[in-house]
Amino acid sequence: MYFPGHIGVVIWLLIVACDWEPSSELNDDVKTEVVELNCEITSPVNITEMMGVKSAELIPLQLHPDGLLSGYVPERIVYHDPWFIILERINEPILIFNQDGEFNASYGIQGKGPDEVLSLNDFALPIEKNELYMLDYMGSKVLKYSIQTNSHPISSIGLTAGKISEYSFGKGDLAVSKGHVLILGKKRTPGAASEVLVLDSTGMLDKIITFSGQNGEQDKPGQGGEFFQSGNEVIYLSNHSDTVWRWNDQTFEPIYALPIYSSLKSKDQKEGLSFKYTSYLESDRFLYVSFFVDDEKYIYIYSKMIGQGKLINTSTDGMRRNAIIPMSDYFHIDDSVLYGYVTHTEVLSRFETNSNLIRGNIDVKIPDELLGKLSREMPLLENAIRFGNGMIVKYAIASDDAN
Repeated sequence: MYFPGHIGVVIWLLIVACDWEPSSELNDDVKTEVVELNCEITSPVNITEMMGVKSAELIPLQLHPDGLLSGYVPERIVYHDPWFIILERINEPILIFNQDGEFNASYGIQGKGPDEVLSLNDFALPIEKNELYMLDYMGSKVLKYSIQTNSHPISSIGLTAGKISEYSFGKGDLAVSKGHVLILGKKRTPGAASEVLVLDSTGMLDKIITFSGQNGEQDKPGQGGEFFQSGNEVIYLSNHSDTVWRWNDQTFEPIYALPIYSSLKSKDQKEGLSFKYTSYLESDRFLYVSFFVDDEKYIYIYSKMIGQGKLINTSTDGMRRNAIIPMSDYFHIDDSVLYGYVTHTEVLSRFETNSNLIRGNIDVKIPDELLGKLSREMPLLENAIRFGNGMIVKYAIASDDAN
């Protein structure tokens, strides 16, 4: 165990303090209240203190012949109690590990057969069931598995019939909710906007939804957006838009207007700005969004308890260079736990940093209590290095009463 809140990883960053103001937007002729966040620059922040992190546990992922990770940051990680489900760039099959980091199963055999995948783009899990859906773009199908039985798909939905064949698909383009299969696609024509194909459980096309961004703007050509699973809800974020959309079992409704893209665009005044959302997490207490602007990575954290948000440029503010705890994006949050993933490269960096701090090779004054915790962490890091498969970090979050 180690205690990041005591390390004092303070990042000098751009911070946004936000207030709630109601407004409304129109989608499919349904008006809904949208929470709009207004912003002003304030002072530095300690991320771990803001999110109430009180301790963290390292969970090395078991090295297994059928469960090898490449060492890069995975395309997607989902926590589906009690499993960690991972899709990454290099090894296309989906890998599943249990809460102790032990390898459980892999899904998605590569091949041209009806039960095989040519190019695994995305996966989705309905919260209410132990089912796994895979989007095979090149194979033009969605495969459905049962997590309880590691075998062949239990069904397949073809994506070649009728209007569906007019669309292309990619990462973050699949979601499943209460009998609906949602696929985010773009027509194979220049300048086409993103549209959601709503299919029933048999693969029949029910409807097509076209998004409108703030001020009625559609997605920029080639930019699109991405689905995110947040608790029991399916969320859609459209790149180059501040609007957060939530699926309500019939259509998508706007719920938040984030102070992100519009403020950065007005600040930088750059034409052709490349903007892409990479994660969205929400609990009863926090909202967490990460995104790239060109090659710079940002994180936005909003505390519902204090009504305040913070916008962090991790590239220029030196989050990774200065933080003693290396971390990648968080991928799950609830009222008591926050999960993150650390690549094998970051494990090596953490081990080297710990070793130098313990031996006094770094000119940094570290409290004896912290040095003791770093020393007790070394065996876990050694195991993670030996496994060479990265590790999960489980952060314990303080309760409301503790904050």
